[in-house]
Amino acid sequence: MKYIFILLGIVFSACGNKQKLAYQLPNPKEDQIFLDLSQALESKNKVEFLNLRNKEIKVLSLEIGKLTDLKFLNLMKNKIEYLPIEFSNLKRLEDLNIRDNKLNKINAVSKLLALQQLDIAKNKIDSLPNDFSKLVNLQNFFASYNAFVFLPASISSLKSLRFLELNNNQLSKIDQSFKNCEFLTNVNFANNNIEQISESFYQGKTNLKVVNLENNKLTKISSKIVELKKLQTLILSFNQLTELPKEIGELPNLEMLLLTGNKITKLPDNLSLLSNLRTLVLKDNLLPELEKQRIKEALPQCTIVF
Repeated sequence: MKYIFILLGIVFSACGNKQKLAYQLPNPKEDQIFLDLSQALESKNKVEFLNLRNKEIKVLSLEIGKLTDLKFLNLMKNKIEYLPIEFSNLKRLEDLNIRDNKLNKINAVSKLLALQQLDIAKNKIDSLPNDFSKLVNLQNFFASYNAFVFLPASISSLKSLRFLELNNNQLSKIDQSFKNCEFLTNVNFANNNIEQISESFYQGKTNLKVVNLENNKLTKISSKIVELKKLQTLILSFNQLTELPKEIGELPNLEMLLLTGNKITKLPDNLSLLSNLRTLVLKDNLLPELEKQRIKEALPQCTIVF
């Protein structure tokens, strides 16, 4: 049956990729993208795009601060351990990718108030600077595969935030309300150690469409989930759930529900209300045969995998 889940994974990835990121930098012409810092510094033209991906950079030159017209900077896959204070001169920077380096602090980043997309994944970062909340234009924030133990409070103040990835960290709870993040559409908290989600997390999330909580330590889901009226995809696989709240049946836009690897013995009685549900995965739970049959009858339009 493994091939079924591989197939489902491909389908899910494809669906996720169809949702365009909120921030899209215009595609520059090839001759507008600089691939070398020295050439960029020597250029007589305005330098807006600099791609230094996979250049074996260990120490970032202080000269980077002179490129004050930069809008896009890719430093992915280097060996950078710190960002110099001169980095904060890049006031027009909209898109910064520093994924897959050796950073443990990003203090200079919080000075880049024009940032709309920030990727700090695959570093050693365990906290954000106190003034990170000033990045009020930030729409997409990718911080997976770091060392966060606590959810940074400053994220809750990012009022333009749409996409948030904090998967593969060491979080034990979601205790921030994200009350100012009214435009948030996608959150990924998979592969942490989350045991508890504050009820305030669900409040005011009128635009949230995708929630991924796979592979955590959750034992229950709050009835407050009913407030996520636009939710389309809910991933709760590989937790410690024994049941779901009946309010799950009151999510009119839910299309995909993944529950593999829990301890569920019964689903809510109002399943038939999920008229838009198309994919339900319940493999490796504790459902008796009679319950499986009931679920099939309640959701005739849905592809169900036990």
